[in-house]
Amino acid sequence: MDLLAIHDQYYHRVRKFILASVKNESAADDLIQETFIRVQENLDNVRDPEKISSWIFRIAHHLCQDHFRTLKKSSSHEDIHDDLVNLQETPIQKKLEQEEMSRCVQNQLNLLPESMRNVLIF
Repeated sequence: MDLLAIHDQYYHRVRKFILASVKNESAADDLIQETFIRVQENLDNVRDPEKISSWIFRIAHHLCQDHFRTLKKSSSHEDIHDDLVNLQETPIQKKLEQEEMSRCVQNQLNLLPESMRNVLIF
């Protein structure tokens, strides 16, 4: 079996299959390349040359599944990271809110006559 002939025969169909699955040109290009790398690496292990088409598409399918698993893990890690960042920001936000509230109360106290202000302060 000639790899170039296989590539020429299946490239467009594999590309269409992967692109329909991942809906991202860049990711599809990477997955197509990886599909044909794996075909090249394992071509000598093909038991039934008549079923090479299903074998190639099974490789492509598994790579797409791996791609989605990686995206899901990456998304989970980003969510956890965002949650940690938000937790870290909370004390800072709280302090800023307290400072703002303190300034606001002080400004309102300054509007009162001195006799009333003294009653509230002491």
